[in-house]
Amino acid sequence: MKKYLAVAAMFAVFSPLADAQATDSAWSDVHGTIGVRAWRVDWTSWFGQDIYKHADLETTITPVASVRYKDFLLSGSYMLSRDFQFPFVGYPQTDRKEYDVNLGYFILPGLAATLGYKYVKYDVADDVYHWNAKGLTFGLSGSAPLAPWASLYGNAAYGKPKVTGVRDFNDARGKYLLTELGVAFPLGSLNESMTGFVVTAGYRYQRIGAVRNTGPVSPTGEMFEYAQGPVLGISFSL
Repeated sequence: MKKYLAVAAMFAVFSPLADAQATDSAWSDVHGTIGVRAWRVDWTSWFGQDIYKHADLETTITPVASVRYKDFLLSGSYMLSRDFQFPFVGYPQTDRKEYDVNLGYFILPGLAATLGYKYVKYDVADDVYHWNAKGLTFGLSGSAPLAPWASLYGNAAYGKPKVTGVRDFNDARGKYLLTELGVAFPLGSLNESMTGFVVTAGYRYQRIGAVRNTGPVSPTGEMFEYAQGPVLGISFSL
């Protein structure tokens, strides 16, 4: 029950996409957007000095929502918990979850600067391993029209989250990088009855790196985990 209450309380960056179709609308100064995105995740993580492994591909589901007032934006997302299996005999599944909350300001009609908070956590079953990264992020989110029926959209964020883990980290400062680029299709341009609906298709890449405080350290210093893959979304704006 708590998970669904948390989902209902989260917000996400979809207003820039809706803005591309809202130029001639009769909306008031307050706009709201809700949606969901499906991300086909190729997750790669470290398992010791210079040992990186891919988990089996999984599709994560992330409810998203946002509220915009004039040039101000409050947004966030909550990825529903998902189990991943790494290719080790007898190694238990890894449960991954994450969320973010962002406050943004539109510095241009289709471009918002954001200050946010990102939280990523994963747990290996049977208390084998726990890991999380959390901290402030700075980013940009925007869109630009390509045609009456399509817009280009993009998101980017950077941060220095605090990284902790049972065995390998002790409040280390990591590096967080997020990029996403894709195309948005406002369905209202095809049929007026679909006004407010936007479908998106893009590619998302997320990386978190840190230096271990215990155990062998990679010759390159930082060790990384990557999550990347195609992402599809649908949202509705009021």
